Amino acid sequence: MVAKALGARGDALTHLGRHGEAIAVYEDAIARQRAALGEDHPDLAIPEHNLGVCLSQVDRHEEAIAAHTRALALIEASLGAEHPNLGPILTNLAISEDALGRRASARAHLDRAVALADPLHEAEALTRLGEHLLGDGDVAGAVPRLEAAVAIHAERPGDASLRAQSEAHLARALWRRGEGDDRERARSIAEAAAKRHEEAGEPEKAAEVRAWLLEQR
Repeated sequence: MVAKALGARGDALTHLGRHGEAIAVYEDAIARQRAALGEDHPDLAIPEHNLGVCLSQVDRHEEAIAAHTRALALIEASLGAEHPNLGPILTNLAISEDALGRRASARAHLDRAVALADPLHEAEALTRLGEHLLGDGDVAGAVPRLEAAVAIHAERPGDASLRAQSEAHLARALWRRGEGDDRERARSIAEAAAKRHEEAGEPEKAAEVRAWLLEQR
């Protein structure tokens, strides 16, 4: 019970942007669960994954990769290599790999994430894959993935911030493709993304999208 309470506190601190405190809390929770349950208990997967996400947010990507890799191994050992719970772990693992320039490994993990993700996490996996492809200059590959992510968000409204990120990446991809009405759509979608970021309490992200829009005029 103490470990679960610590995990909840870590989640709350992460949400508040107090990442240093959250990391310490997650590490404490993991240590307690290891002592109580053993090194290989599947219940360790969630706090390991949450620790990895938090480490990534403060650019401690090597440590994040290690935490996500541990979470991945625990889920695969307990639930199998095709379980949907692997989707978000693979996606977040790929984010840190991309940050360190490990493009091939990140792409492989994103492809697997998209294949395994449940409906709740599919849009994020598609968005990250689209972003990755756009970074590689594969606009033709990025656009359909990002279109699919935005369509999922529209059908199943949820996290406004994630939806705005999908829209912003799609706008950039459409602008770069530049076919037919792509650029008109890109402007409209980017404006929607900026507004959504504002509504989600993310003025800096909204300003970033609007700055990109101004650069395209």
